[in-house]
Amino acid sequence: MKTHCRCRRCGTRRVLRKHPGEYLRQPKCGCGARDYREDKYRMAGKDERPTCHADCYHFPHRIGSGQCKFIKPGEYKD
Repeated sequence: MKTHCRCRRCGTRRVLRKHPGEYLRQPKCGCGARDYREDKYRMAGKDERPTCHADCYHFPHRIGSGQCKFIKPGEYKD
């Protein structure tokens, strides 16, 4: 099962194939560290933010992120 993790040094998110404790040598992060911890929030699947499927981006994304046109469903940014 894949594990959602965060680097302890820089906080970058990453998905690893195994739990960080199962590796003899953990994969290298972009910052150079090899120290990950399990991201319990992401593993619990509590990502309840609404998803937007408008043509702002070519993929489903969170409402209000970056180039998204909406603040809430049906409510445009000014």
